[in-house]
Amino acid sequence: MLENLPIRTRLRLILAAITLSTIPCYCLGGIAVFLAPPPGQISLTATVSPSPSSTATGTETLTPTPSPTVFISLTPTLTLTATVTLTSTNSPTLTPTSTATNTPTPTFPFTVTPTGTPSPTSTFGPTETSTPPVIDTELPPPP
Repeated sequence: MLENLPIRTRLRLILAAITLSTIPCYCLGGIAVFLAPPPGQISLTATVSPSPSSTATGTETLTPTPSPTVFISLTPTLTLTATVTLTSTNSPTLTPTSTATNTPTPTFPFTVTPTGTPSPTSTFGPTETSTPPVIDTELPPPP
């Protein structure tokens, strides 16, 4: 279907499809940023609470003998259940600091005062030069 379209039109359609397909990602990112808790308010709590329990098991054995004998066996069992809950408090702490800055200011202690002292100048007058006369000679024609 796209093969029948000119190259420029086909490129525009592909780029438009890519652009439109990324819009849901931007929407989900905006929702995640909106629902995120503000920084510094995340807290995790760690709590360990053991839950002891014990079990007693008894066994009674009767044996027909001339004298009755009873065997009782108790097996105590201790079961501990630990629950771990993490707690973390992230509290930003501001620490005031002061920084001294030395900024040099340039000063110029020297003052230049112009003085009106004329300096002698040399002046040269026109001089005569001789120019050689121009001689017009004709050349013979080339053979």
